[in-house]
Amino acid sequence: MIQTILMILCAVVFHLCFNKTARRVPNFKGVPVICSYGIPETVYMAAAAIILTKLPYDFINRDLLPVTGHQIFMGRAIVFVTGAMCVLGALDDFYGTREVGGFKGHFRMLIKEHKLTTGAVKALGGGLVGVIFAAVSFFSRMIPADMIIPAALIVPLSANTVNILDLRPGRAAAAFFAGIIVTLIFAAKLLLPMSAVYAVLAIIFIFAVFDSRAKMMMGDAGSNSIGAFAGVISALACPLWFNIIAILFHIGIQLYSEKHSITKLIAENKVLNKIDRLIGVRD
Repeated sequence: MIQTILMILCAVVFHLCFNKTARRVPNFKGVPVICSYGIPETVYMAAAAIILTKLPYDFINRDLLPVTGHQIFMGRAIVFVTGAMCVLGALDDFYGTREVGGFKGHFRMLIKEHKLTTGAVKALGGGLVGVIFAAVSFFSRMIPADMIIPAALIVPLSANTVNILDLRPGRAAAAFFAGIIVTLIFAAKLLLPMSAVYAVLAIIFIFAVFDSRAKMMMGDAGSNSIGAFAGVISALACPLWFNIIAILFHIGIQLYSEKHSITKLIAENKVLNKIDRLIGVRD
């Protein structure tokens, strides 16, 4: 109990300090707002995952649950993956440029001009995070051998898809919630207590409200983090066929975004445009 209280107090102090020192950049309307609000968001997500996976009680189902090694592993996996992807996203937020975009642009600069962009670092680092996550999950007997490659792919791909959509307020969070709902529906074995899942989702929702109103930007730090969280749940809880379909879906979106504007696609489609205007401010 004392450790929990101390973690909550530390999180509050961190949030206040972040608000005081955070960099502010113009949003799509030109109004300066806090950038990379995904950093405190990820800290809260990690705290919730650690605290609630170590409690022998599921507050949602009101059941006494033994704290298993698998449950603790899943909590730690969420902390590692979301934390690492948040750091990679923050590097791009604070030090990245918009001179090039997409995988092709970043790797062209790396190969032809020998310039390592933060986008390339994020792509390479995200791939490494996925490989480490998949390897540790396999050797910890959390996933079977046929899930190693899908697990390594789903985390960085899911993070990047949410990141790609984070061009207007609320869009990335809406895509995340749509994806996580589908993921939880098909989850065959969710090792986390539902109280931990709902706590993380509640944290993301609270931050999404501010993001959708253009009061702050979650930035690459936040979009990478929540996307990676969805990837972890998919890899550890959903069947192989679901992950394969999800991977193909993510690849399709990312290939499309390399040559086409998703914002333009949404604007030109009446149904998508109407939905888009419901999830966040646009004017």
